[in-house]
Amino acid sequence: MAAGAYLDFPRGVMASGLNHGGDLSNSRNANGELLINPLTVSNLHLRWKFLAGLLE
Repeated sequence: MAAGAYLDFPRGVMASGLNHGGDLSNSRNANGELLINPLTVSNLHLRWKFLAGLLE
């Protein structure tokens, strides 16, 4: 598909499927998330980190 092209769906037909942004609006919202919420976020801790670039 060419840059700037779009998919033309028939009127009333919604596209569905997974994509990088979570939905077709690219909201990056996880509607079904139950484990991470305002009450549990303070329990999170660093499990790994990735260092990119040169270390001096």
